[in-house]
Amino acid sequence: MSAESQTRKRKDRKKRVKESGSERIEYLLKKYEDAEDDEDNLSYSSAKGLIDEEDFNERTGSDHHQHSSGSKVGFFAIAVFLLLLGGLVTLTALIFLELKDTNEVTTPIAESRYASILGDLVEERSKEHEDEESEVNAEEEKEEEKDDSDDRVEEGEQIDEYLTHHRQEFDESETVIDGLDNDVQYSFSEEEHPNVVEKRGAVSGHDYEWNYQERFEETKYDEHEKASEVEKNGDAVSAETEAKDSANEVIQSEFEQSIRKEEQTVLQEHSDLEEHNVPEEAIRIEAPDNLYQERNVIEGEVVNTEEKAVPSEDWRNSYEHVDVTNEYDYAIHDELDKAEREIEKSTTEAKQLFDAILQSYKLSPRATYGKARCLDKLSEQKRSNAILEESVYVYRDVLRLPNVSDALFRLAGERCVERMTFRGFIAKAVSVQQLLIERFSNEAKYRNNLAVLYLLLGQNKAAKEILEEVLRMFPNDGFAKVHYGFILKIDDNDYTTAIQYLQEGIETGEPGTVDGRFYFQLGDALSKQGQHQEALKVYESGAAKGLFLSAYQRSLYNVDTLTGRPWWTSEQTTYKGHLEKLEKNWKVIKEEAVALLDENNKGFIPESEGLRDTGVWEQFELFARGKKFKDNCAKAPKTCRLIEEIPDAATCNRGQVKFSIMHPGTHVWSHTGPTNCRLRAHLGLVVPSGLRIRVVNDTRQWIEGRFIIFDDSFEHEVWHEGNSYRLVLIVDFWHPELTPYQKRTLSPI
Repeated sequence: MSAESQTRKRKDRKKRVKESGSERIEYLLKKYEDAEDDEDNLSYSSAKGLIDEEDFNERTGSDHHQHSSGSKVGFFAIAVFLLLLGGLVTLTALIFLELKDTNEVTTPIAESRYASILGDLVEERSKEHEDEESEVNAEEEKEEEKDDSDDRVEEGEQIDEYLTHHRQEFDESETVIDGLDNDVQYSFSEEEHPNVVEKRGAVSGHDYEWNYQERFEETKYDEHEKASEVEKNGDAVSAETEAKDSANEVIQSEFEQSIRKEEQTVLQEHSDLEEHNVPEEAIRIEAPDNLYQERNVIEGEVVNTEEKAVPSEDWRNSYEHVDVTNEYDYAIHDELDKAEREIEKSTTEAKQLFDAILQSYKLSPRATYGKARCLDKLSEQKRSNAILEESVYVYRDVLRLPNVSDALFRLAGERCVERMTFRGFIAKAVSVQQLLIERFSNEAKYRNNLAVLYLLLGQNKAAKEILEEVLRMFPNDGFAKVHYGFILKIDDNDYTTAIQYLQEGIETGEPGTVDGRFYFQLGDALSKQGQHQEALKVYESGAAKGLFLSAYQRSLYNVDTLTGRPWWTSEQTTYKGHLEKLEKNWKVIKEEAVALLDENNKGFIPESEGLRDTGVWEQFELFARGKKFKDNCAKAPKTCRLIEEIPDAATCNRGQVKFSIMHPGTHVWSHTGPTNCRLRAHLGLVVPSGLRIRVVNDTRQWIEGRFIIFDDSFEHEVWHEGNSYRLVLIVDFWHPELTPYQKRTLSPI
């Protein structure tokens, strides 16, 4: 074949290959378009990959070859994949079987069929299996222990449920008491302490309110700290023995009955007590005192019944704390004595010791009382009302326990009432006081104290009934007489009978009778009966006893170090600038005050403290106890803005700012204000003739547009003998010698 012929054949062959390649590209493009809507389609991936790889060149022959080779490789890859998948499934099945079998592994790891592959896994599961077995064993042991101590647990649950129930009952008995600060906080700091000598009671009203700061001052947290070291008292022991039956009747409750029922069940279930040499008298179902001994028998402890479970009567003659200890507590007296000794060293550690005792001996009165004492002390140390309230609850728990000795019942009950009163929980204190009356029905002091609580609640009628009962039972009781005379004087205005009871009560000199309130009310009653010299003698006697600052300065809420003088000048007050500004604006103030007057004088309140002899005397308050009366100030906005510029007037919580109107024919008895911590300034707005005000022995008159300033803790008296009303603005200022701290912390009046 010629060269020319061969060349032509090669060209024809290339042309055919080229045409074939073009047809393949067109074919691939068509497949690409068909698969474009589904990128997961295999034909789309294959076609697109081939086109990208060829770059649409003309090397179709070579590409065709590569495609054929790729198909063979793909088949091989699929075969390998299937083999691996099969192996993985087999391995998974083996692992599953192994995991299932390891729940019952009993052979060493090295002997496991799959130790070479799953050694770590089998070891882990084996340890888990061993842990589970240990947990099961531990649970079984706990169940056995639980079975052994079911009686003790049930007893504890009953006690806890009982105490919780009565605490809830106790909470529900609380009421909000008008005029008392139910949320009083501790406020004394270590750096600064006011020299406050706060007397008790109101000066010239129906208020018998005790001052909280005074209570904090007078209440020493260690007052009963030596309660656990009461001296031996044979009379008390005999009285306790004689009163035991009646006391048990008082304490009868569902709780005690359930305890006794549970005790009987325990004895029936453990009839083998005789094997432990428990004497017959130790298993009598008389009281929960024996629970300590029974509990130890159940737990398998060998009990020395002579020394521990059933103490002989000799211990009553030899034990130091016999009057606060019952048989139940004597069985654990060593632990109790140790905990009580710790109170003086570390209150926190002592509390932990008492808590530990109560974990096992929930019926222990001394441990419960000891815990309450610790909480009481901690509340003082930390200045915490929350801890104080918890101590109150625990004190009250003591009173609910069975067979509490008389001495311990007194200590817990009296302290509980004292702390409740201090905290402002007067209604709760009433319920505790009633428990004391039930327990000690033949003692006057608990009824007397109940009457005082009713007075604090403002329930004077209830207090009067209690005192009448006391005087029927104990006709010569001085405490009952002074309080009864107090009520007759302030409530009934029965001055003659009140004088009799007050005098007789004071003359007894009994505790609680030498009190400024009773000397004050006796002198006031004598004065209103026209017996002025006799009244002055009473006041002088009270001053000599330190009940008054002087015979004429008879306020009861005092800071003793303050300068006292009946009349003051504006310079002496240190408020001269403020006083002058008010005087400068007196006509503006007068205009607002007069605008408040109409035929009914709406907003003006009659004087209600029993100070008026005759006439009409009313007031319109703008500020009182350091608080602004917004509604009233809205009716006298200019006056209130002027007062707000004087902090020592606007924030004086022992004073007032008010308009005072007095009508002709009014006479105000001689009286004194409640405190020496303020000065009283009168700005004359409408001042007719015929007006007089006496402070001690100096009588003066008001002047329109000018202030008169006096200390109203001194005796003063007012007459209105004119023909038209008198209108003044009264502004009380803090005494200028008080410190900022004292102004901030003195209780409101």
